[in-house]
Amino acid sequence: MKRLIPVAVLLCAAGYLTATGVLAQNKPAAGGPLSGAVDIHVHAYPDSQGRSIDALEAVRQAKAAGLRAIVFKAHYDNTAPYAYIIRKVVPDIEVFGGIALNHSMGGVNVAAVERLAEAVVSGEVGEIIEAEVKRELQEHAVPFYETGRAERIPGFDQAPDFLVPSAKAPQAVIEAKLAEDDGTARDKVTRVQHLRELADKGRGFEVIACIDGRGFSIRREDMKKLIIATKGKVFTMSTLYRLVEATVLNRLRAGR
Repeated sequence: MKRLIPVAVLLCAAGYLTATGVLAQNKPAAGGPLSGAVDIHVHAYPDSQGRSIDALEAVRQAKAAGLRAIVFKAHYDNTAPYAYIIRKVVPDIEVFGGIALNHSMGGVNVAAVERLAEAVVSGEVGEIIEAEVKRELQEHAVPFYETGRAERIPGFDQAPDFLVPSAKAPQAVIEAKLAEDDGTARDKVTRVQHLRELADKGRGFEVIACIDGRGFSIRREDMKKLIIATKGKVFTMSTLYRLVEATVLNRLRAGR
């Protein structure tokens, strides 16, 4: 039983506190009374019982009201899969799923929670850093190009996540990653080091890393390499608000 209780708590961390904990570290958007709010308990279709609205429309309405994020809950189903899809359809708002450990899930079901955690880390949480970087750039009117998965950019073996102000003439490149395992963190550090090599060979762009997660915290030697490769331009979720003011991005803002 001692093992089951922490796993049940993991459910909350993966499904709900991801929104209220991680996102709360960042500045809320300005605007109406709901601007920047996070609704952590939303029921919508598809569901096993009647609901007044479907999940897609709920997200659209939440975005229109200025909410920063919503978390879907169902009594008998895992909501993470459709939350992930809706994030792709409705940009500029965070959407999360969760799972309720009711009888249909076998009660306190270790396997169900572990599966949810895998889905959250690989799908939903993995994009939080990228979304926050994009938000900061947009709020400060910094022009940028965001690369797609496996996109090829001339001059790069592997395209950075963001090129500022453009892909053709970048003056800064940004690698962004939330890593919960040390292997993923190590791979990201290697990519950042390669970007430093390109910059030192005459490309002239500033190398910036925006990272967070347990994977980076347990690889202290690699963190030293990351700091050296970026010349100190490393930001986490709690310091991301300084991304523009503390880097070359500040002078790349539109109108300057």
